[in-house]
Amino acid sequence: MNLGPPLRPHRNHFFFGLDLGQRSDHSALVILERVLELTGEFDHARYAYCSVTRLYLRHAERFPLHFPYLAIPKAILDTYPALEPNSFQAAPTPKTIAIDASGVGVPVVELIHAAPMHASILPITITSGAEPNHNNVPRAALLSNLRILLETGALRLSPSAVHYNQLFKELKTVSATAPNSAHDDLAFALALAAWPAAHSIHSGSNDDSGRISRRLRNTPRGFPTDPSRSSPFL
Repeated sequence: MNLGPPLRPHRNHFFFGLDLGQRSDHSALVILERVLELTGEFDHARYAYCSVTRLYLRHAERFPLHFPYLAIPKAILDTYPALEPNSFQAAPTPKTIAIDASGVGVPVVELIHAAPMHASILPITITSGAEPNHNNVPRAALLSNLRILLETGALRLSPSAVHYNQLFKELKTVSATAPNSAHDDLAFALALAAWPAAHSIHSGSNDDSGRISRRLRNTPRGFPTDPSRSSPFL
C-alpha cells in the first residue's frame, strides 16, 4: 500500500535563551527544541501526511546569585551532551543562542563568541520602544511573541523540567510594560529563546510550518491548564 511521499528533509533546532542577572537577580538559561511532527491527518490533495512544527521546552536552569559571568560559556556547553547524547559528536543539531545584551550583556556576548559553541549567536538588546528594530527588541514584543506561541500550542512546556515550578510562577507575574519586584529571570530566558524560534517557524523553512496558524488554531494551549491562573499574560 502506498502511503504517499515521506516527510521532507528536516533538522531539529535548539534555541537557547540566556537572561543575565545583576546584583540581586539570577542569570537563567532556557533551551527550546524545534521539532516536526505528524498531526495524524492526511492531506488528500497533496497525498501526504500532514505535519506541524512545534517547540518543546528541553531545559530550564536558574543559576545561583552572583554566578560568575566567566563560567556561563562552560555552563552552556555542559548542556550539549544531554540534549543529544547519541548524535552530538557525529552530527550536532543546529543551535541558536539568544543573549540578553542589555547592560552587562555585551562582555558576556564576547565571552560566548570566543567559546567553541558551534552555534549562531544572537545578541538582543531589550528596549522600551514600540517596535523591534534589528536586534533591539521591546520588552512587550518579547512577551507578546511568547504569549502567542503558548496560546496557539506552538510552544509546549513540560512540568517535568527542572525549575518548571519557578518558571510557571514567573510567567503568572511577569509584566509586559516594566520590570517588577518579583524575579522574572526564567520567563525572560524563555522569551529570548522563543524570539528566534518563532521566526524559524513562521518563515516556513524546511518544514510545513507555513500552515501552523491554521493547523494549531483549535489545538490545546501549550501551557498546562491551571484554573487558578489569573495573569493576563497567560
